[in-house]
Amino acid sequence: MKADPTCPRCGGPVSAPGAWSSGRRGQWHGAVSPPPAAHRASPAGLPGLLRAGPGPGGSPPGAEGGGAPGRAGVCAGGLVGGVLGPTTSRLTVDLLPQRFLGAYLALILFLLVTVALLRFIRIPDPSAAEQQATGRPLS
Repeated sequence: MKADPTCPRCGGPVSAPGAWSSGRRGQWHGAVSPPPAAHRASPAGLPGLLRAGPGPGGSPPGAEGGGAPGRAGVCAGGLVGGVLGPTTSRLTVDLLPQRFLGAYLALILFLLVTVALLRFIRIPDPSAAEQQATGRPLS
């Protein structure tokens, strides 16, 4: 069972986040900062992740059955989507007379382009050995 949070300054009680606030407040000192994260990312974290090679389910492009994007492709896709999506929404929200109609139509356009591109991707069927494989070992 977790102990109730206390104020780091005086040890007094701290109120839980409410419906209109995501922060905790102490009775005498006001807002209380959240506890520090257990793990802090280093500046070399993303480059190290990209250098680490393919993640689960991915294999290097030269390997048998290769061509899966691996970690670098997934990270790049997430970064592009994280920038492209909000920017497109911001630029198209007032494009048409009805507010948000342009943003929805831009989203539908992205969907249609994605479906069209995915039609050209050919994923080979797994070989008999791959179908019989039980996966990677747990140890």
